[in-house]
Amino acid sequence: MRPRGASGKKGGGETGKQGQGMREAETFLKDTDELTQMLRVKMGVRGRGYASAFGRAKRRLPRTVRAEGRVLAEGLAMAEHPKLRQTLDFPRLKRAGAEMRSHLGGINLVERRKGALLNLLGVIVFNLLVVVTLFIIWLVWRGYV
Repeated sequence: MRPRGASGKKGGGETGKQGQGMREAETFLKDTDELTQMLRVKMGVRGRGYASAFGRAKRRLPRTVRAEGRVLAEGLAMAEHPKLRQTLDFPRLKRAGAEMRSHLGGINLVERRKGALLNLLGVIVFNLLVVVTLFIIWLVWRGYV
């Protein structure tokens, strides 16, 4: 006795477009896992999944990349549902993933850290100049200088 669906007649089995959709969905899920890792490493965000990590990194991404990330997040939600998975536009999702990957790949962590350090030093120096200037003005006002 054959298991149900093994003959290809009723239900079961991956055939044709449905099987290809499953493979594309699996590839898409792997790609979003890689993008989640890249978001964690390059942007320093935390999150359990892609949608959570992307939500935390949203403001720090350029507008075009943010739009592509939104497409990926919506596609990821639809990929988890078997019927909705069939309506996904996988070439569009691949382009969106490539756009995100190219942007995140272009982020240089060393330069980013240097920039953050220089910004912090600039703020400290500016605040010191303001305090010294106000102190000198106070000394003049009180008549000590």
